[in-house]
Order: sequence, then C-alpha cells, then structure tokens
Amino acid sequence: MLWPHRHLLPPRHEQVLEYLAASYTEFEVIPLPEECLIFERWSEDKDRKPSGSFVALNTPEESIRIRERAMPNNGRGFQLNLNDMLDAAIAVLPSDAMALLLLMDFDMYEDDDDEFGCGRAYGYSHVCIVSSFRYNPAFDKDIDLDREHVWPASHCAAYVQAQVDEFIKPSGKVPSPKSIMPPQPSRALAKAIQAHRTANPSRETLWLERVCRTASHELGHCLGMDHCVYYAYIMQGSNSIPEDL
Repeated sequence: MLWPHRHLLPPRHEQVLEYLAASYTEFEVIPLPEECLIFERWSEDKDRKPSGSFVALNTPEESIRIRERAMPNNGRGFQLNLNDMLDAAIAVLPSDAMALLLLMDFDMYEDDDDEFGCGRAYGYSHVCIVSSFRYNPAFDKDIDLDREHVWPASHCAAYVQAQVDEFIKPSGKVPSPKSIMPPQPSRALAKAIQAHRTANPSRETLWLERVCRTASHELGHCLGMDHCVYYAYIMQGSNSIPEDL
C-alpha cells in the first residue's frame, strides 16, 4: 500500500486494543493469534479463466477468496472487499467470544457502487471490520475536513446553523414557541469542548483517535447497540468522513 507520507504510519494495533479495553471495561479484550489470518495471492485452477482479481485470506481451516480492485478515481493502490473479509472473520470467530474486530490498514469497499468504506459490522454475527486508511490526516485537505469543528466542537451553535443553512432546504414553516425546546446546559459537553480547544494533537494522535472511535462504534453494533439518533455519541451514523468526525 502507498501512503501519502511515509513517515506517518497507521496507528499500531496495540494502541487501539488498549483503548478498547478501557472503553469496554466489563469485557476481556485480547488480540487474535497472528497465525489465524494470513494473506497470500489467490491461485486459480489452470483450467479456469480468472473472473476478477483476488487475494487469499488463509485461516487454519481454509483459504477464503477476497475480491480486490483498483482504487476508483485514478487512485494509487488497491481495495479489498469488506464483505468477503467479514466472512473470514465469521470463520475464525472463537466460540467463547462476544465479538471479533478486524483492524486493517488497507482501503476497503463494500460493493461496486461504493468509493470506499471505513467500517462495517455484522451485528448478529458478532463480527466487524475497520480500516484506518481513509482516516489518515494527510487526506484532510482533499475532503475539506474542518478540524476546528470535529466532535465535540461539532455542537458549536454557529457551526450547526451554518450546516443547516447549507444543506437543509427551508420548509417555509415557522416552529411555534412551544415546539422549540430551550437549550439545556451540559457540563460534560462544555468540558469536552474546552479540552478540544486547548488541545494541539499531533497527526499521529488524530489518526489514532479516529480509528479508536470507529472501532468502538462497530463493536457497539456487535453488542446490540443501534445508531444514536441525536448525533451526539460515538454510535452516531455517518455517510462521509467529515460527517463521521
């Protein structure tokens, strides 16, 4: 895989593991043995015409075919199909595990119409996958990411109003005073915003934070949690990187 800045490497899996252990305190969070999943090139039978590009993800019991494609929009590198990866996760899910997270550094996609995917969970199967690739801060300018208003500063009143004005068409209806809830002060949110304003995280820390958030989110689905309808919690749904953060 080609990284935009070679001196900026993805978060180490041990760092994410430590965060998840601190987040899900009632669970034992342990790494899967490395020999459980090993990548190799996929070998087709000589008599069969290749129907696409694939890699093999070998488990102790079988070799699972993973679809591979070039990055869209003339991007450099490749993407692997996350649905195939989750099938492999199901195959190696320990019988005594509540959930299994695959943490990958390469780019992923879900179907042919997708440009990319960062995370996905099969909640009922208790497996999920997260890619760190698109969370690289080196991509922030390319996607017009406003670092000043990532969570918790995304609750800034002026920022929220600007987003509403830009993306939501007015209905012409004026809400009655009774339908407008008065703002409720939140000490926790105020403290989080103050910490955000005074922090000056490195790019390595930004990258780690983003991956940890998504890893917690996808594991939450495996444990039965749905998306947060208030967009104020780590379980909020999103359709883009800026919306995610």
